[in-house]
Amino acid sequence: MIYQLSKEQLKVADKPNFWITKAILFIDFVILNICFILTYLFSDHFDKAAISAEFVLFFIYINLCWYLIASFSGLYNLNKIRSLKNILFTTLLSAILFFFFFMLYFQVLTSNYIDRDLIKRLFIVFTFSQTGYKLLFHLLIPVLNLKFNRGRRVVIVGYNGTSKLLRSAIEQDSRQKVNFLGYFTDRSVKNADFLGTYHDFKNFLDNSQVDEVYLILNVIPDQIQPSILQSAVKQSVNIRIIPEIASVSQGSFSLSTIGDLPVLNLERGPLNKSRNLLLKRIFDVITSLIVISVFLSWLIPVIWVINWLFYRHGVFFVQKRNGLNNKTFRCIKFKTMCNNHDADIKSAEVKDARVTPVGRFLRKTSLDEMPQFFNVLMGHMSVVGPRPHMVKHTDKYRKLVNKFMIRHTVKPGLTGLAQIKGCRGSIRNFSHLRKRVQLDLMYIKKWSIWLDFKIFFLTIFTIFRGESNTF
Repeated sequence: MIYQLSKEQLKVADKPNFWITKAILFIDFVILNICFILTYLFSDHFDKAAISAEFVLFFIYINLCWYLIASFSGLYNLNKIRSLKNILFTTLLSAILFFFFFMLYFQVLTSNYIDRDLIKRLFIVFTFSQTGYKLLFHLLIPVLNLKFNRGRRVVIVGYNGTSKLLRSAIEQDSRQKVNFLGYFTDRSVKNADFLGTYHDFKNFLDNSQVDEVYLILNVIPDQIQPSILQSAVKQSVNIRIIPEIASVSQGSFSLSTIGDLPVLNLERGPLNKSRNLLLKRIFDVITSLIVISVFLSWLIPVIWVINWLFYRHGVFFVQKRNGLNNKTFRCIKFKTMCNNHDADIKSAEVKDARVTPVGRFLRKTSLDEMPQFFNVLMGHMSVVGPRPHMVKHTDKYRKLVNKFMIRHTVKPGLTGLAQIKGCRGSIRNFSHLRKRVQLDLMYIKKWSIWLDFKIFFLTIFTIFRGESNTF
């Protein structure tokens, strides 16, 4: 046994996140009662001569109601309020639910109450106050954790490349302070953080204070894995098991069971969840209806007349493309080329003779893609997502780029992250293709409705600015 720890590592001087949660709860109730109880007390409708049972009931009701709603929404879960997006969402959700139950109180009980106009103003003040100080806590929590929290004491059992990556990741977590104690391994390593062999692990836990144990299963011999797990289970430590899945980098994982067997599920990303799909679909339908009614309602007849007068062909070009789950759909575009036999197999090139003068303008301004809002409305496409390719090109590219087909786990889009990053137009070379795929996979992994808004508006800006990659 060779492990030794400093007094600083074993120090137990803790001001845990428990007190931060209690502070948030206390400030919530201060804001709540200042906004509604004091206003109610000084309202002309309240009888100042006597504190009636009606007032006591009102006082108990709004405080209990807010606590239950806020707790349900996750306002007192520090893991949630560390995220800026979650702060805004949970505070707004709590305020809306609280407003509903607040007004329900006066519908059920006949009572003198604050003027409705005043209530509206109070709820605005209440919501902004709640959001404002929680944003302040969002900025202060990392500082408070670093100053007052002794940090999680962590050991890693098993030593390889994954162990070193894991150590780096947990030490770079800005949300919590971490005291990394060291590694256990039977390998012969020259490392100052080497605490001992696998057989030393149990004795270390018995004599030291450890909060979390990470087990790198693929390097721990099978015959001693049960004893190591048993040693960790007997202590009040969090156990984290790292399976050998380093080759799978796309998506996150969730754990489920089939019978008594644990099953690790690969989640494709945020768009694997029904709530996010519904949110994205609402954005798609509203946007496509606006574009179709405001722009395409007059643009289609204008382009049809121009095409018929000068080129004697129709207004739309319909082509099979690969969409969600690699299923083909009929992608609609404005017709920009003269009739030719290569339209379905050959993309447009610089100074392509097949492109008409009007078609060149439509392609340069990306107006040729506008009819795809009909595809969005029908559910074949989304406003934002990986751009769909011709069927022939999909069959070709899937053989060239690893993980190319992950793009087809979501609906294709009119525009995407790759497009606003300069990867528009035809594929010019393998490097261009690989970069486009990387950006598409990043979009799938990092999706949020705010990212869709950002990409959509940046696309509009790019169109007005002009883009050299379209022809």
